[in-house]
Order: sequence, then C-alpha cells, then structure tokens
Amino acid sequence: EGVVTIGNVAFDSCSSLTSIEIPASVTDIGELAFGSCAGLEKITVAEGNTVYHSSGNCLINTADKTLIAGCKRSVIPSDGSVVSIGECAFYGQSYLESLDIPYGVTSIEKDAFKYCSGLTSVTISGSVAEIGNSAFYRCTSLKSVVIPDSVTSISAYAFGECTDLTSVTIPGSVTEICEGAFKFCTSLESITIPDGVKTIEVGAFESCRSLENIIIPKSLTFISADVFLRCRSLTDIYYAGTEEEWSKVEVYNLGNDYFKEADVYFDYTGQFLPGDVTGDGNIRMSDVLLLRKYIAGVAELSKAQLKCADVNEDGFVTLSDVLKLRKIIAGID
Repeated sequence: EGVVTIGNVAFDSCSSLTSIEIPASVTDIGELAFGSCAGLEKITVAEGNTVYHSSGNCLINTADKTLIAGCKRSVIPSDGSVVSIGECAFYGQSYLESLDIPYGVTSIEKDAFKYCSGLTSVTISGSVAEIGNSAFYRCTSLKSVVIPDSVTSISAYAFGECTDLTSVTIPGSVTEICEGAFKFCTSLESITIPDGVKTIEVGAFESCRSLENIIIPKSLTFISADVFLRCRSLTDIYYAGTEEEWSKVEVYNLGNDYFKEADVYFDYTGQFLPGDVTGDGNIRMSDVLLLRKYIAGVAELSKAQLKCADVNEDGFVTLSDVLKLRKIIAGID
C-alpha cells in the first residue's frame, strides 16, 4: 500500500511469479509491467482502487474497459466490463492454452497475444472488429482460427510465425490482407481468399512452405511483392473469374515466382468438375487426351487435376476413367 506507479517492464520475465495483488493506491501501470510472467496464475486488485479492478484473473482499466494484463488462468469477463484486449495484455504468457474472447469485446490490440507459444485454441466472438498488428504473432501451437465476419482487415503480422496453424477461415467481410499477415505459417496447406478482398500486401504468405493451393476471388486486383516468396509447394490456383479477368490482376514480379508458375484453374465455383482434367471449365476431348498421356506416363497431373481425372470416383486414375469420360462427352452416360 502506498505505491502509486508500476513502471514499464517492472516485473517483465519474472517467470516464477505466480500471484499479483495490486493495492488500492496504484493509479498507473506501465506497458509490459507483467510481460512474459509465464508462471502467473492469479491477479487481484484491492477494493477501493479507483483506476483498476480485477475479474477472472484479468487486470482491467475500469474507465477504459481495457484488459491490460492477463495470465494462464484468465477468463475474460462477459459482463461488458471489457471491450478491448489491450496492447501486450497476454504478451509471453507461454502457458496459456486456450481462451474465449466473449461477445462485447470489439478490439484485440497490437501484440495482445504475442509469444503465447502454448496457445492451441482461441475463440473470437462476432463483436471483434479489429485484430491489431502482431496480435497472435508466434503463437506457435495455435492449430486453427476462425476470424469473425465483423473483421474487415487482417492486420500486419497478425498471425505471423504461427507455425502449427493448419486451418484459417477468413470471412467475406475482409477486404485487405496486410503485410506479413500469415508469414512463416509453415503448416498451412491451403487458403481461401474470400470474395471482397482487393489487395494482398507484401509478404502476406511468405515462407508458407506447405501451401499447396489457394482459392482467389474475382474481387482481387493486386498482389504485392513477396506475397508467396518461398512457397515452394504451391502448385494450384483456383480463380473464380475468367481467364480474361485473371489477366487484369496485377501481380508484382518480385518474390512471386512460385505463384506465377502454378497452374491456374478458371471459373472455379467451389468444387471440382469431374472430367475437367485441363481445368478450363469444360469437358471435351482435350481432357481425354491429357488423361491418356498421364496414364501412359508422358504427362504429369497436379493434385487438383488428379481429383478431376478420377471420373468414376473410385480413388484411382485408370483407363476406366478414360472410358467413362468418353461416354460423358458422347452423351451416353
């Protein structure tokens, strides 16, 4: 009692600290005051404090309704007392495993969950409109994330270096994917860019080395430099528009070689058309010829083409698929 200010990084990286009690006299708590206190389990504020209070092991600025510090046992209150997860609020809380961000929270600020390496799951409510820069940066155990349709932009490095991330749902409300948003998400195998996105900024998917395919909407007009740098597994692009529309999409040359070399399938509607081996949106003799060349071992097919080549859907690509495809073209199947 009597302490008024807790300065910036005052207890930063005190990994053995398990409990904090803020006295009523404290009126100013600096940035990262309890950052990277990975062992922290309990946060309480004494009654009578006029600036801060605690709830669910969360330290909250009462007037601003901003959660300024959390720990591995935190439960974000859903009573309206929190509308913002503050900058660096859970910074370095490496033992935090899961968290629900309740309805009523409207923003997740910069670096809010940065370096939460033990975080495997997070539920983001539909009231969240903003996910700040590097909000989940290096959450290396995070497996999947569903971004709510209240969000309009994926901020810079928001999910950068989430190396275990395999599934991302981006809503149709998003119009921009910012710099490095998913950079070094090395386990991500596929991504769907929703209709409405107009630009993908520098390095957004850089070094996503497991990325094999991407679905792109007609709304996209610009892909910046290094967006797909070192995406060596990228082989298939599914584009919702026509070949003519695709030719108008501006793709910056620097760092997008793998993207430019990938096979592009036009008029993609969200599903594969059995028999459309060439990926031109039609079924005709050119598909038969390509399929025969593949079976003869003189042509290669991408994973997407193999799905379309399995016309009889038995899990194999054989001469029976050629026969069935010829019957479809002839109108007798």
